[in-house]
Amino acid sequence: MSPMEESCVLNLDSFSISNDLENSIRTQLLSVILLGMATSVNEEANLLWGSPESAEAEKAEGHICPREASESQGGWGKEEEGNLPGGREDKSFLQGGDVRQLWVQQREGEGNGSREGFTESAQPDAQWSTHKAEKCHQCPDCGKSFSQSSTLSAHLRIHTGERPYICPDCGRGFTQLAHLTQHQGTHSGEEPYRCADCGKGFGVSSRLVAHQRSHTGERPYKCPECGKSFRVSSVLVVHQRIHSGERPYKCTDCGKSFNVSSNLIKHQRIHTGQKPYKCTECGRSFNESSALIAHQRLHKGERPYKCPDCGKSFNVSSNLLEHQGTHRGQKPYKCLECGKGFARSAHLSQHSRTHTGERPYKCAECGKGFAVRSHLAQHCRVHTGERPYKCADCGKGFTARSSLTTHRRTHTGERPYKCPECGKSFNQNSHLAQHWRTHSGERPYRCPDCGRSFGDSSALIKHQRIHLQEKAR
Repeated sequence: MSPMEESCVLNLDSFSISNDLENSIRTQLLSVILLGMATSVNEEANLLWGSPESAEAEKAEGHICPREASESQGGWGKEEEGNLPGGREDKSFLQGGDVRQLWVQQREGEGNGSREGFTESAQPDAQWSTHKAEKCHQCPDCGKSFSQSSTLSAHLRIHTGERPYICPDCGRGFTQLAHLTQHQGTHSGEEPYRCADCGKGFGVSSRLVAHQRSHTGERPYKCPECGKSFRVSSVLVVHQRIHSGERPYKCTDCGKSFNVSSNLIKHQRIHTGQKPYKCTECGRSFNESSALIAHQRLHKGERPYKCPDCGKSFNVSSNLLEHQGTHRGQKPYKCLECGKGFARSAHLSQHSRTHTGERPYKCAECGKGFAVRSHLAQHCRVHTGERPYKCADCGKGFTARSSLTTHRRTHTGERPYKCPECGKSFNQNSHLAQHWRTHSGERPYRCPDCGRSFGDSSALIKHQRIHLQEKAR
């Protein structure tokens, strides 16, 4: 055994390993010395941490953090050759205390290395991790910074619209592989994360954490502008864009901007015509998952949103909110043509077509047009014979949900529409409207042949048969 090897073995017996980093340094230096590759501590350090020249080369090629590059100008190994910590001038192996002293000297500026500023009391590993966590990779579009270049690359896809990770089941794209993996759990139905309070399952652990705050009432994320608090940090980020006016997600087709990426995704389906969410009952497709969920309640008969004033139920919460406006007399949506008010914007849109004559929804079978899409859907069932709405009491089927609702009142005896004049009740709103005309004297249905007026449309139809018979003679 050579003197150098014997020296190393003797020193190895006296090691007092303080942490894994020091252990790793000693082990790697021992390997270098035994191979005879090092001629000085300077070379040994360069082999482990890189020379100043290699750091400059990496910086030029863009492989290292700019801060790391700037701080490593002095490089590790700036100690004078043979001038080791503790005053040793031989190449015998560094012990635990020597490694610690080397860190202290770097802090004091003796080595002027990239680890400058680390304290003696702190573990080198911990403080080096803190340095690496600094956000030195900045987005050129929005200025947001990241600690890793890979995270910046994923973030840049938000601005470019690139979604390279495609779901094989529904075709939805994602900017990150982890997001695709989480999404695929929605197709498999896998929900491994269960709430201990209510038993609800989640495919992603972060959603369980956010859900649990609904039980505890915790809202740890507070807006510094208005003080509003949120259970989820991402919701706070979106909320803050209301104050800043920021809309970072822009449609490449029409230029429209959005403050939430999911809204951009939904919007883009208008251009592509994509409807990835398909109903397993009737085959109808939707461009939003929430629309599919609401639709499926029609098949199940679920109406979880109930009006506290009249008891009427709805399958969508937004429909309940608009309905409640009818009790308060709110009709914020006004027709510019006739001034008629509506509680819901959709009803105003439908009404406006009575002025324009627009019938944008065409039947593919017979070409008949409709002003309302739901009316087209009902009409198409005339051709298909489909009656998807079944009565749970007698099994009778209906083409329209409203027809089933009205029919079920024959079983329950419910008559929710009451005349304020005489107190008579009806099971349909249209029957109350007809009855009310007996009090008001209104006769809106006029015969084009003789000018006679009627209080309801069925009476006009019967009357017109008289003219048809006369023309047939």
